Amino acid sequence: MPLDEAAVERTALESFRQLGYQIASGADISPGPNVLTPERECKEHPILELRLRRTLKRLNRALPPQSIDDAIHQMNRLPHRALEQNNHAVYRMLVDGVTIEIPNRPHGRSFDIVRVLDFENPENNDFLAVRQFTILENRRERRMDIVVFLNGIPVAVFELKNPALQTDSLRTACNNYRPTRPNCPPSSHTISC
Repeated sequence: MPLDEAAVERTALESFRQLGYQIASGADISPGPNVLTPERECKEHPILELRLRRTLKRLNRALPPQSIDDAIHQMNRLPHRALEQNNHAVYRMLVDGVTIEIPNRPHGRSFDIVRVLDFENPENNDFLAVRQFTILENRRERRMDIVVFLNGIPVAVFELKNPALQTDSLRTACNNYRPTRPNCPPSSHTISC
């Protein structure tokens, strides 16, 4: 079998499958005419909200649905303009959980934490590797070879290149994901190299 980018992609996805990841195609989980139940609202949103909501409900059974909604809203609306700061904010949410205000408490304002990951029982988390995942940014589509999702949250991007081609380099791969502007709007989740 000749070594090309498609072969590298198949090998990578098979490695994820052996690790216990579910495997999906971007076209099968994104909004489109042939997709009955898309896992995200639109191509501008990289979070797989249905998967995230299902996992947050399972990990936070004692919390009301409004708390889950608030946590998802925070995760979809990152507070910073700079990519590095947003990456740090997402990291904090993954590690520490999402702080939400509990309404209608008798003793004033009260807060709770919505757990995003289960560190004690990793099998309670949802692991997914998606091939050919498209993000729409500034009316420009960016198709990523493989995106790894943890509980519906994108945590890693793989840009695969044909190892036999000298024109495919690390610089070429990074340039595929460089944002179209130096600072993204607060709702952006663009991942930088």
